[in-house]
Amino acid sequence: MSDGKIEEGDFAVTAATPRSLLLTDSTTTEEVDDWLARNLPSNASATFEVDGKPVPTPWIWVQTQKSGDEADGAPTEAFLKEVAAIEESLSKDCQAIADDASLPVNGKNSKAKARAAKHVETVEALATTAKKHKMTSGKWLFYAPEAEDVCDSAWRKIVTAIAPGGPAHGLIRTAKIATDGNLGNQRVICAYVNNSFEQDKVTEALRQLIRGTGLKPNSFKADVYTCVAVPAARLTLQLRRHRLEARQQVPVHSLSVHDRDC
Repeated sequence: MSDGKIEEGDFAVTAATPRSLLLTDSTTTEEVDDWLARNLPSNASATFEVDGKPVPTPWIWVQTQKSGDEADGAPTEAFLKEVAAIEESLSKDCQAIADDASLPVNGKNSKAKARAAKHVETVEALATTAKKHKMTSGKWLFYAPEAEDVCDSAWRKIVTAIAPGGPAHGLIRTAKIATDGNLGNQRVICAYVNNSFEQDKVTEALRQLIRGTGLKPNSFKADVYTCVAVPAARLTLQLRRHRLEARQQVPVHSLSVHDRDC
């Protein structure tokens, strides 16, 4: 067991980052349990003292060793520029549709149909750009109630599920939990996959997470969508499809009362 550099689609963590754990093939159950005892949401504040100075630590992190084909990291300037161009194009197209008096609001060949078609084109363009720049990672999101027994238990189950020997090991590459509950007394937990656009693998990652934890996620979001202002409801993967496929085989219970998009 050792701390190490953790990189994921929308944030990079340095080796010096507190509360980060690198899981290797040789990491033992005892080492994971020891680390978890010191890095549960109930005993983690939003700051950590380094060299006598408080350092913001909004997340507790766990990452498995990367394979050679994983190249995701912090977004590059070129990637962000292309994403911004795609977003601008969608905005202009939607405005043109809104201004087109020849199109009815609803029905066949309507404004609604035209906007939906443009959103489909945008999803395809964002996927192409993400693959080009190797920014394909995405995350299953869980919202755990602030109650200590629920929140700590959820985090422990997810870390154990992605550790060596766990059912989601090799499918979930990184997980993190917020150190501060600022979402209506809930804490967000993110479980990352390598490629948001390989839907079979995304679904299998969910199925194995559920198998290992019994917890139901609230939504899925590709990291490329974090970089755009287009409503997530338009662009996220089909959560219901993933969830239904996974639930055909594994019973689940929900952590929070309401489902929501990221």
